[in-house]
This record gives sequence, structure tokens and C-alpha cells, in this order.
Amino acid sequence: MIEKSMDAKGAALAIFLCLLFGSNALAIKVSLFGLSPYACVMIRFLVASLIILVYARFKGITTALSRLEWGHATAMGIIFGVQMAVFYVGITYTTVSHAGVLMNTQPFFVAIMAHFLLPDDRLTIRKIFGIVFAFIGVSILFSGRGDLRSGSLLGDSLIMSSSFLWATQTIYIKRFTDHWHSIPLVLHPMVISIYIFLVFYLIFEIHTVQVLDTTVLISLFYQSVIVAGYGYIGWTKLLLTYKASHLSVFVFIMPVAAVVLGIIFLNDPFSMKLFVSLFFVAVGILIVNIVPKEAFVLPE
Repeated sequence: MIEKSMDAKGAALAIFLCLLFGSNALAIKVSLFGLSPYACVMIRFLVASLIILVYARFKGITTALSRLEWGHATAMGIIFGVQMAVFYVGITYTTVSHAGVLMNTQPFFVAIMAHFLLPDDRLTIRKIFGIVFAFIGVSILFSGRGDLRSGSLLGDSLIMSSSFLWATQTIYIKRFTDHWHSIPLVLHPMVISIYIFLVFYLIFEIHTVQVLDTTVLISLFYQSVIVAGYGYIGWTKLLLTYKASHLSVFVFIMPVAAVVLGIIFLNDPFSMKLFVSLFFVAVGILIVNIVPKEAFVLPE
């Protein structure tokens, strides 16, 4: 399929989907008011995997894997499972605003690791400037942690660890499974991760009281069906239609949406430090993802 340049229709859908993805941290936080972290993430991806499986069957997309491919799927499932488990625990200790900013440092981890692990994805002066911007933003957010009311050090550290694991999975995909169809690439690791969540739940949360009230059910529906179901399928269609480099420039919307929604709906504390941190991370994302016609590649 020939990828085309971004047009108004594609841009509108990309902005809408980035707003959806950015709002996911809010939905997760709300669902954790009634559910424990591992129970919540297990239910979410059980529902999401069923939606993706039904979509694959409807579209006639095969999900069968060879023995070698199952090995890669298992490795990705373990990474994905641990990453999401860490994120769901981390967000219980911090705010949606902080989680939205810190989770979106993933592109910078990807850029750094890709330089050493992917031969065709080298660091450039432009990418280094973007990484420096992000580092400044994160440093500002972590500075002066004497007052933990706006996000605990533990929670923020766990979110950053989750972002690093997300980047690790991205590098793994690019290096070993880049030729896979996107449906089995997501479906099988997602299913494998459910077993990881189940083990964590049985070990740490088996006696935890779970409350499934209307608010929790709505938030679960939102993050499972709307974000992980419709959002993923919609983004995949965009990737098949438009150039990936043209889509990536919209990613900065995600942390902005998370911060704004956290402040509006959960009364997350707003400070100049949070605003400046968000600015540096969002600008860093733009710098890293904008692809110029020519780029100076750093020598090895």
C-alpha cells in the first residue's frame, strides 16, 4: 500500500486519537478508585484482546504464529506485562498530570536505544536537542520533591520505569518483528500479559476488595473498548494510509491532554513547574519526531 502525505481528514482523526490516548491515564486513575491495579489491568486487556480477536476474524486476518514467532510473542508479552503492571501501580502513587508527562518520555528512550541497537536509526543533532529538552522537563518535574502532594517520588519513578520498558518493547518490535502484521503483533503479547497480571493478582491482591460501581465500569469500558479497541484499530488504519513520520508529530498532544484532563476532572495540583516541564517534554517530542529533508547523522 502506498502511504500518502497527511491531509485534513487524516489530521483530524490523528488529533482525535491522540486525545483519546492522552485521556487514558485519567480513565485508569478513576478505575483504580474501585479496583486494585492488577485486577484492573487484567480486566482491561482481557476485554481489549477479545475485541481485537473479533476484529481479526471479521477482517479475515490470520493470527497464527510459527514456533519462532511464538518465542518473540512470549518475550514481548513479558515485557508488555511487566510494563503495564508497573504503570498501573505507579499511577496509584502519583497524579494523572505527572503520569501523562513522564509516560510520554518513551520516544526519547527509543531514540537513545535505537542508536545502539538499530543500524538504520541513528542519533542526529536534532534528536539530541529533543532529548535534552525532555531531560530538562523531567528534571524540573523531579526537582524539589520535599512537597509530595502533587505526585510522589515513588509513583513518578515507577512511571518513568514503565516508559523505559515501553521503549524496550518498541525496539524489540523494530529489531525482530517489524515484518509482522499489526494485529497478531499486538494480540498475542496482550494475551500472554494477561497471565502475568493474573499471577501478580493471585500473589498480591487475592484478598483485596474490588468495587465495580457505575463510575468504575464506565472507566473500564472507556480504556478497554474505546482506547484499546477503537483507538488501536483507528491508529493502525492511519499508519497503513499515511506516512508514519507525518503521524508522529501529533504525539505531543498526549501529555498535554493528560495534564489538562487531570486538572479539570481530578483537581490535580497545577504549578508553574508542571507547566514548564510539560512544555519542555512536548517540544522535545516535536523536535525528535519532525523529520527534515536532510539530517546530519552522528558518527559512531
